[in-house]
Amino acid sequence: FPSHDTLLNGASLYSYDVKKEGLNNLVHWLVAEEITIYHSFTTLFRHFIDTFTKDVKFPKIRLVKLGGEATLIRDVENYKQYFADECILYGSLGASEAGTFRNFLIDKSTKIQGSNVPIGYAVEGMEVVLLDDTGAEVKTGNIGEIAIQSKYLALGYWQKPELTKAVFTSDFQDGDAKIYRTGDLGLIQGDGCLIYMGRKDFQVKIRGYRDWE
Repeated sequence: FPSHDTLLNGASLYSYDVKKEGLNNLVHWLVAEEITIYHSFTTLFRHFIDTFTKDVKFPKIRLVKLGGEATLIRDVENYKQYFADECILYGSLGASEAGTFRNFLIDKSTKIQGSNVPIGYAVEGMEVVLLDDTGAEVKTGNIGEIAIQSKYLALGYWQKPELTKAVFTSDFQDGDAKIYRTGDLGLIQGDGCLIYMGRKDFQVKIRGYRDWE
């Protein structure tokens, strides 16, 4: 969703009803409306790419913003193939309980090492720590559960006190902050970049929404 600042600075918000209009019409709509920023769940982006012909081009789109789930190498390859040279790919990781807490910017010259696209670097006001099963912070270079430490987290889950207690704890170093345990696993590289390593449980995301296997 766009920030208030975006709208206040003269941008327009265009929504597209995929269920009603279908993905096959989305290419024409984006070009005809001269859309400059494309924003969707990552899974929807993949299905959208599957509708492309070889000559598809988006001369006006300068930013592709994906979220809701991890970005894959093939998503990056598709972005590089079909979007303009000056276009930027914005990958991010967030949660309903916290909003966006990491982002990673990719351009046509970005080289990604390994098979995982990084989740990226810190967002102001959202500190990420990696915890073991006891709640202790893991050593640098080790995999741990991604936990968000911030003053700007949700208060908890409506009428679910046990679940709230299980994933939200107080930050003993800052009385105004809380810690939210995401259930996602990660690894922080030496430069502070976060790499997504999967789930610690059987929870999955379907079209950007959480569900259980």
